[in-house]
Amino acid sequence: MEGYRVLDGGVLTALDGVWYHASENIRCGRCLHTTKDEVTTYYHAAPAGAIVKPGDTSVLPVMAEMIANGDGEKKQDCELTAAKRWMKSHGQEYAWLKPTFLGDDLYSREPFCRRLILMRLPWESGRGFGRRGEGQAARNPNNSSPFPPNKCAP
Repeated sequence: MEGYRVLDGGVLTALDGVWYHASENIRCGRCLHTTKDEVTTYYHAAPAGAIVKPGDTSVLPVMAEMIANGDGEKKQDCELTAAKRWMKSHGQEYAWLKPTFLGDDLYSREPFCRRLILMRLPWESGRGFGRRGEGQAARNPNNSSPFPPNKCAP
């Protein structure tokens, strides 16, 4: 693990959504689905994470959180909601690693960032970087920001 330590002795943990099954024919009661041009694709997906190090092609996977239908039919779960569940279930489990979470723009939304701030977990997205326990409001006491309100990029 020591070979993956960067940024003040912590690790970089990348999160992103992945599909690990997709079919137009094979499906189960837990499948998500999408329809385009009258063709329905059934799939399973999860936000999956890995501990990464710049310049190294080896990664260390961390637990995934399945994206699942909450009520079976009417409303599908989404990557961001599953990632919030992942943070609640596993964020403190990996806290000893001092992780900085990396994500694409999807993860730069204020509710997700606020959850990381409350959990005292740092993050980096395509729009900014947060340090342990800090966020936009912590570094900007006047609460004025050049970023749109739906972003949480300090």
